[in-house]
Amino acid sequence: MTGVLAPNRRLATAEVLAAGEVAGPEDLAISADGRTLYASSFGDGRIVRLDVTRGVAPRVVEHAITHGSAVDLALRPDGSMLVCDWTHGSLLVSPSGQVDTLMSLGTLIDGRPFLRPDGVSGAADGTIYISCQGSNRPGTRTAPSKASRLATTAAKSP
Repeated sequence: MTGVLAPNRRLATAEVLAAGEVAGPEDLAISADGRTLYASSFGDGRIVRLDVTRGVAPRVVEHAITHGSAVDLALRPDGSMLVCDWTHGSLLVSPSGQVDTLMSLGTLIDGRPFLRPDGVSGAADGTIYISCQGSNRPGTRTAPSKASRLATTAAKSP
């Protein structure tokens, strides 16, 4: 391979964090201050956090458990977290770790079931965008007073 795909050693000195402590790590999110790293665990539904401040030995702490298969995370400015979970759907995790369902798997959107959410992002206005594996269109949830051109459901974001 050549060009940008050419072999290199840029990550040769990378530090391995929490080896063996997260069952099937799937996604990562870093806090706005860069001090806390969150990881989703596809294998056991845990969302863990690690203090990644330089000079501090990273320790895995359970932040929340979805009892499913968390595949994507997105932190929000208020400290809450959006989660795509293949077992339960679209979830909201509070800063304290409480898990609430935003949209369950199987919910009908334009007559089609909401299945396999695999990507989530939140906009500044509160709109939540969700992509679904095998779907040609994203699903969204909107803030109570905000309509979205991509909105496919009338459900509101908390």
